[in-house]
Amino acid sequence: SEAGKKLLENVLGYHEEDPLPPTEATSLLEDYNEMCNGFDDPMEEFAALLIWQRGWDSLMIPVYDMLNHRNGHWFNTKCSQMYNVESIKVYASRDIKAGEELHGSYNMCEDCELRMHSYGTPDILGDYGFVERVPQRWFFEEY
Repeated sequence: SEAGKKLLENVLGYHEEDPLPPTEATSLLEDYNEMCNGFDDPMEEFAALLIWQRGWDSLMIPVYDMLNHRNGHWFNTKCSQMYNVESIKVYASRDIKAGEELHGSYNMCEDCELRMHSYGTPDILGDYGFVERVPQRWFFEEY
């Protein structure tokens, strides 16, 4: 909502000289609209947001893309390489107890294109719309 965007912009200090990251947390749909020549269909908007939140760049992995993100001991899955392959396999990365939730990671996976060195909690907020639980990673490269 517009009210939600304004609140987030105020919390992050968008109107100050040095705002907190992520610096583009409220422009996702506007960016998509500009890059994809616009849309006015609510289902297309919903699909774009779903792919942005749950997809892996240019693909979605049934069931795996429904897993929640969490690092540390909770991160308990791994994938075969996702790029330049015909099939992707998902494995348990450790023993998983009955009833334990499966978790993926948006920045600590083996095939995340070096995200573990520069992609942290503010980026996850901007790209996926939530503040990850502890453990968190913060990078302030400009300081």
